[in-house]
Amino acid sequence: MLKDFENRFDILEEKCLKNARLLKNSLFAGAQFQLPKDEIMYLNREILDLSSEWSIHFPRTAKKQQSKEESNLGIEIKMIKLYKLCLKEFVAEMYEEFKKTQNQKETTLQLVAKHYHDYKAFSYWLFKIFYHLDINTLSSLGADLHSLSLETLKTEYFKEGQEKLFRTILDVLLESRQKQLLLDKQIKSLCELFVVMGANTVKLKYEKEQGMYDYICQNFLETEKFYKENFEKKFLEETQKFYKCQISERQNLGVIEFVRWALRVIQLEEQMCLESYSKSYDQIKKLFNQLFVIEQAERLSAGGVQYLLQDGRFAQLGELYNLISRESSCVKFIAQESQIYFLVIARQVNSNFYDTSKQQQVNKQVLAEQYCNQMFDLMEKTLQTIKNYMQNDIKLISAYETAFTAAFNELQESFFQLAVYADIQIRSQKGVNEIETDKKLNKIFSLFQLLYSRDKFLQQHKKYLQFRLLNQQTQNINLEKQLLQKFKGETQTNVLSELQNMVNDIQQSYRFATDQMIHKNQKFDLTVYLLSYGYWPIGNIQDQIIAPQEILSSLSLYEKIYLTKNSGRILFWTYNKGQGELNYKIKNDKYYLIVTTFQMITFLLFNKENQLTIQQIQERTKINIVDLENSLIPFICNKVLQRQKEDLDEFSDKNEIIKLNFDFNNKQKKLKLLPNAKMQPKRQLRKAGELTQEEREQEEQLIKQREFVVDSQLVRTMKSKKSVTHSDLIAQCAQIITIFKPDTKFIKKRIENLIDREYIKRDERDCNLYHYQN
Repeated sequence: MLKDFENRFDILEEKCLKNARLLKNSLFAGAQFQLPKDEIMYLNREILDLSSEWSIHFPRTAKKQQSKEESNLGIEIKMIKLYKLCLKEFVAEMYEEFKKTQNQKETTLQLVAKHYHDYKAFSYWLFKIFYHLDINTLSSLGADLHSLSLETLKTEYFKEGQEKLFRTILDVLLESRQKQLLLDKQIKSLCELFVVMGANTVKLKYEKEQGMYDYICQNFLETEKFYKENFEKKFLEETQKFYKCQISERQNLGVIEFVRWALRVIQLEEQMCLESYSKSYDQIKKLFNQLFVIEQAERLSAGGVQYLLQDGRFAQLGELYNLISRESSCVKFIAQESQIYFLVIARQVNSNFYDTSKQQQVNKQVLAEQYCNQMFDLMEKTLQTIKNYMQNDIKLISAYETAFTAAFNELQESFFQLAVYADIQIRSQKGVNEIETDKKLNKIFSLFQLLYSRDKFLQQHKKYLQFRLLNQQTQNINLEKQLLQKFKGETQTNVLSELQNMVNDIQQSYRFATDQMIHKNQKFDLTVYLLSYGYWPIGNIQDQIIAPQEILSSLSLYEKIYLTKNSGRILFWTYNKGQGELNYKIKNDKYYLIVTTFQMITFLLFNKENQLTIQQIQERTKINIVDLENSLIPFICNKVLQRQKEDLDEFSDKNEIIKLNFDFNNKQKKLKLLPNAKMQPKRQLRKAGELTQEEREQEEQLIKQREFVVDSQLVRTMKSKKSVTHSDLIAQCAQIITIFKPDTKFIKKRIENLIDREYIKRDERDCNLYHYQN
């Protein structure tokens, strides 16, 4: 029986070798060849029959084990050896050709790529012949034909020529780098070998559409380890060595020239990597980031950022950013240089402001508007540069904010300039479309965000707000509410509540007047604003003022109606805040005079007398001398009244006579006689830094507000944390407070105050630790 099996196997072996050699010769010759289907079916059937019959007569599961000699004579073993023999004959011929290539990289590249393709094709067709052997026999032996195919290529071809293959890849890559051209696509086959050769178990598949044969690895951990040890590690070392030399040779290039070269190199290398050795993409990217970004970022930023910004070469700055932003941690170098430049140009706006302010006859409103517009326009231009060329990078935005915040707060009384600017913008917005209004409000808010002393700004803003609200011509309730809402979103403070209540008072006043039909008096229109005590910067209420009967009758009527509807409330008339319009008839002319309530009270005295002394006016009105000067001098300057002395002299002589000018004549029939700086006496100038009584009171109030803000934040922190170290408490307090920027000394002082008031206490053992006291 054994003899019969041997005879049948000999015939099968002859036919298999014949077909394998025909296929091999065709592939080496580059000719198209395909085994006839009936031939494959015949060989398949013979292999299946032989292996099946052998298994029946000589089962491997029999208790009596086969001897070594019997086992070696088994049909399965012989067929495996036959399969390997076919593979080895093919590989041996491949390797002979490979050895003849010597150092010819192009020839080696093309030959190895062809060998690899042909061997996979040969293995694929050979598998078709031995298919049943793989299914019925080798699986029980823990092996498969595809893996045997790869193992033969690995031992008989790859291991012998591995170093030569690696050097070929490096040589081809070096040439591509020098010429800055993409790699030959055949290099992919060589790189793929270093992946596949690490596998122990594979499947060989044919992609019909692409005409490609591929080994599919079953265990990627095996291939990963082999690839890294035998290709990637050495490849990265050679790449690093090459480019370190290249970078060293280009250190004298200009920043942009170096950046453009670096970007070209990185783009080329990454594209080659993706096409030929994609498994190394992350490592290649990491290596090039190290060489071109991490090691060069500081030098390139220092040499290029400020120069490019100054010259307006933003597109080139964008190229520099594109390179350095590949490593996010290195963007800080661009941010540092940008911050220095932003600070310089912002300080230039400050310098222009100081230069202009030294000029004579400079209007403060014009100066504030010019300064704030210049600063905002510069901020907008800078933001657009960051957005358009540096992808709105958060580090650049932070540098921008830091620089402009520092510069804006370096200007003395920047809060005052912004308050003046806000007042100008709001006054000019009545009747303007919503889009323009939003732009103006955003300008104010953007500058407000830069301020350290926001509480000082709001204090000054409060002054201007009251004037706008108490003047119907400048009232814009919706606009005021929109701006306050923006402020509220940025910072929380009691002052904002006061400002909101001021606006509410005006709305409530109109509602009350409408509800009670208080529209007009017999002699003149009356508009009353109900101002809540404590919210408005009224100062001392001058309730000693004596108003003419023409005014008192209307005020008494209003007061009666209001107190009837609101019992328990008290009304005080603030004559120093009012404003109105007088009808003035002289000869045959009629004029409309826009004046304050004080001016109205004093001028109405001249209805009964043509002239009065200063003392008489003061006795009949009880208006103090300063307010009296401010009230009457505008009449004198506009020739409505006459005096004996110079128009702008102080009322030093109480017996001086003020009289009506019966020759008064003016082409304009509507005159604005409100007090202003140009129509006031040249009083004794204050010393530098000296504060008025009102300013001192405001300063004291501001300090108290700041103390309250810090105290409340310290207590809130201690209450939530229970125990906090000294440094953490100061840091958290300074970080959370947004209404002003408290310094460490101020916070320490408030901590000591809270200790004295027994809100917190020091730890008995650690003086830098505080505990909250319930």
